[in-house]
Amino acid sequence: MDKLTDMGINTFYLLVFFFVWNMATFRFMWVDKSIARNSHDRRSRKSEAQIFFRALLCGSLGVALGMLPPLRHKASQLHFRIGVPMLMVLNIIFFTLLHEELVEDHNFYFFYDDASLEYLIDQVYDFIASF
Repeated sequence: MDKLTDMGINTFYLLVFFFVWNMATFRFMWVDKSIARNSHDRRSRKSEAQIFFRALLCGSLGVALGMLPPLRHKASQLHFRIGVPMLMVLNIIFFTLLHEELVEDHNFYFFYDDASLEYLIDQVYDFIASF
């Protein structure tokens, strides 16, 4: 718990956003793969541009996880095998720059006392433990 408190609340929010967005992007890939397997209606499929756009908006890890077994969605296409790792690098650069801007330069915090932060951390741990 001390490590989470030491890293700052903004870093915590960034990591939560990153995790949730990547899980949503993975779910997007999963839905598209299930439509591709089970439906003959190609109009309801997600376009490759939509997948790349989600990967560009910090969702490249979710797309990369969707390309791995057992899903293997879009894994055979060369532009995905090259483009998604490139977008992962861009996402890491963006995340690093955003972290430096929010945490190191301005010391901008949403909570003014440690008790509020510890309460939030306890609530998140309880929520995760409920699964």
